[in-house]
Amino acid sequence: MKEIVRLDANLTIISVFLLTFLLQTNAFGQGLKEVSLSGQIRSRSEYSGKDFNSDRDNITFHLLRTRLNVAARPAEDLRTFVQIQDSRVFGSETNTLSDGSADAIDVHQAYFQVDNFFDSELTVRLGRQEINVGNQRLVGAVGWDNIGRSFDGLRMFYDLEGGSLQFFAARLVGSSGVAEGKNLYGAEGTFPLSDGHKLSVLALLDNDTAEIETGPSEGEHRLSRYTVGATANGASRNFDYELEAFFQGGNQERGANERASIRGSLLSAKAGLLVSEEKNIRIGGLVTLVSGDKDAADNERRAFNTLFATNHRFYGFMDYFVSFGSPAGIGLRDYSLSLALNPSEALRVKVDIHQFMADQVPAGADDEFGQEVDVTGVFKYNEAFSFTIGASAFTPGDLMKSSRGDDTAFWAYLMTVVNL
Repeated sequence: MKEIVRLDANLTIISVFLLTFLLQTNAFGQGLKEVSLSGQIRSRSEYSGKDFNSDRDNITFHLLRTRLNVAARPAEDLRTFVQIQDSRVFGSETNTLSDGSADAIDVHQAYFQVDNFFDSELTVRLGRQEINVGNQRLVGAVGWDNIGRSFDGLRMFYDLEGGSLQFFAARLVGSSGVAEGKNLYGAEGTFPLSDGHKLSVLALLDNDTAEIETGPSEGEHRLSRYTVGATANGASRNFDYELEAFFQGGNQERGANERASIRGSLLSAKAGLLVSEEKNIRIGGLVTLVSGDKDAADNERRAFNTLFATNHRFYGFMDYFVSFGSPAGIGLRDYSLSLALNPSEALRVKVDIHQFMADQVPAGADDEFGQEVDVTGVFKYNEAFSFTIGASAFTPGDLMKSSRGDDTAFWAYLMTVVNL
């Protein structure tokens, strides 16, 4: 029965897109002003030896992500967008004929958008959607992942002179008929400072409204956390920069049915210099400080939670620090250098070097996670097809050796992207 239900669901999805194709060919679409189809086929083969143990055999696996998009415009100020995604690992199904299922198919996005709401500058978008806030330091779609992240919720955009405002609310966990749930709320304003420079101010609230049932915090919500901060960035001549500062507060459940107070912070400064316009050679530096918790037994949580960030972009491509910015809640200090250049018009090469250290460790313990080197090349074959090759190595410091292993870890990949 389970297989029949799954198959019926997939047939429904296919039927919807067949109907949309007919609309695109104007068989039934006379009332629609615009209907367009697009999509992407992305494959990635990875060679992984990330376990810091050279005695073990490294593994190879292949990922495939297929997205099919339908955008329509039923009226002048009304837009709709549906994105169906199939995400899979090669070999996860014996074969599609005998298996008869397509477990990995899902609706990644499905929303409608009203522009110029009631003749104002307000845009309203409702449904399942990706949410990228700023540089995705705290909220992002995690495009690198084979599935990616989307939210079920509401977004509103308002255009200002030279800037913008956006508000969003998303339901993370919860169902109909249940009062308790996990939610995310946010507001962001972007304002021009001067020509080529801008300031973004962000406020987030994420919560879990389920109540603690017993103990000294009885009746309190399990989580009520706010994050506030600002990002300033810009460019002048051949110099660019980005400065970020965020503070996190609130309360969260801890052991013995109590709540602990939250006091975390994230600071980051990045700068770059374009040293050659002909070859697009840029050198850059980055310092990021993610606060950690020195004493897990006290009633205060100082480890900053990076929430729904696209952490793959920031803390090394080998993804050792994708969970809240660091393992074990002890925080992270990241000092990195980068070099990027275009050897040819179609090829972009970048080298990133990271020195990772913990923010908080017990007295007398080493604070060095280690060093990571990432080399990435992106080749644009034509307007629709590109491929990326990357290779990384992580040399563990004493802190990583004590928890993971002594050997240098390696990782490499080849990724192809076809945009339809």
